[in-house]
Amino acid sequence: MNKLNADAQPFVPASQRARVRARASEEERSLFMTFSNGSPLTWQEIHQHFTSEYGNCVDYVYVHKRENRDPEFGRIIFTREDLPRIIMGDEEVVRILIGNKSMWLKKYVPQDRRNKESVDH
Repeated sequence: MNKLNADAQPFVPASQRARVRARASEEERSLFMTFSNGSPLTWQEIHQHFTSEYGNCVDYVYVHKRENRDPEFGRIIFTREDLPRIIMGDEEVVRILIGNKSMWLKKYVPQDRRNKESVDH
């Protein structure tokens, strides 16, 4: 007699489950970055910092550039959804020094949701 459940969920090893969780939405894997005036960071500096701290964890770094002005903000997208929580802990804003330049991080909230939340309040 066969005791297998034809309706059971397929078995997925823990290593594969971690990879599936790691592909959470970009929003869930992101942090918003701001820089000190006159002390912007390059995407390479940011990538190198997080790679040296957490291993191969950076999916993409976006640094917003405007003509004739230093970058003031950007967004980092990690490969894992738990990294923003690990980096931020219980804080709303976290300051990180990369070399002698400051970068402030906070949870990424898409612009359309920020606009909606401000209307709701």
